[in-house]
Amino acid sequence: MKKLLLILLCLPIFAYSQSKNEQLVVQYSMDYKLPFMKRILKGMMPKSCIIYYSSNAYRIEVEMSRLGMNGKIVDICNYTKMESISIMNFSGKKKNQEMDTTMYQTDKIFIDSITKVTYFSDNKKILNTECVKFSCENNDEKSIGFLSKEFSAIGAIVEGKDFGLPLEWEQYDKEENITIIFTAKSIKKEPLIESYYIIK
Repeated sequence: MKKLLLILLCLPIFAYSQSKNEQLVVQYSMDYKLPFMKRILKGMMPKSCIIYYSSNAYRIEVEMSRLGMNGKIVDICNYTKMESISIMNFSGKKKNQEMDTTMYQTDKIFIDSITKVTYFSDNKKILNTECVKFSCENNDEKSIGFLSKEFSAIGAIVEGKDFGLPLEWEQYDKEENITIIFTAKSIKKEPLIESYYIIK
């Protein structure tokens, strides 16, 4: 019986998708594990983010302050267009002069067919939602944590794939030797705002 349970847990998780007229909104806190030489950066790194998931796209919003400037970063991945865009805006005073800078970067999306997701028998309840432990790894990063199959979240842990919604996880960047720790603080469904996922 235990062997059967492990086999079942290793099968892809089928998420209960929100309807095409809804979006999922998840607020996460963010913490970091940094190598000694980069620990001075921790105070400048964002402490939270909001991620919006629709049936075919996601949007990440992060606010931060750096060198007296207030910034907002928005990343959008649209799997219908197979494109992504990053928008970075910083505004404030620098050398007693008002500054307002916006930068854009667009990219093509490639569906990740290499990264494998592994599930474990560990379960955990987060925000009144049953979650299962998972891990995945590729050449660039490694993730481990807990995800829920009650929600659909395309691209959350593997580009272009929907394995459910991660609610607690650590994402390790191998090149930078930095770990980001995400912890979900709230989950809600709301009517779809199509403009959130438009790439111009």
